[in-house]
Amino acid sequence: MSDEIKCPVCGKVGIPDYHAEDIVCPQCGSDLSIFRVIDQIPDGDVKKRNVWMPIAAVAILTTAVLGGIMLFQDRTVPAIEDRSSEIACLQDSIKTLKAQLETTTGSMSDTPSQSEGFKYVVRKGDSFWSISKRFYHTGTRYEEVAAANGLDSNCKLNVGDTIIIKQ
Repeated sequence: MSDEIKCPVCGKVGIPDYHAEDIVCPQCGSDLSIFRVIDQIPDGDVKKRNVWMPIAAVAILTTAVLGGIMLFQDRTVPAIEDRSSEIACLQDSIKTLKAQLETTTGSMSDTPSQSEGFKYVVRKGDSFWSISKRFYHTGTRYEEVAAANGLDSNCKLNVGDTIIIKQ
């Protein structure tokens, strides 16, 4: 007969007989003992039975909600691990990489200094025009770039050459 008993809250079939004993539904966690109490109300008192059904439903839902709150309330948020050693290691790596970059390209400045300028390593496809466009936002200053490096503006740049960019 237990295969035929159905939870009145969630409809799970196959629960123990809640008419005979206090049962908590394994599917929704509802305490079904109130339904046993309702079933003990005499059949002749239909008004009483109809009053108890909504009260029972509210009681079951309240129990389920409070049970869920209590379940999640017991869980603790894991502590945030101390990451200071990782941060220090990453900061050291950044310093090392910056130093390597400076020795490779000359300077890490994004904008040229008024008096000295900065070093730029020529890349594949670079020309005085493209370098002028990149740093001065116009290609028309290509002759200034060449002159600042003592070069003719018609000469070919080689990948890896270092030139000075002045403002």
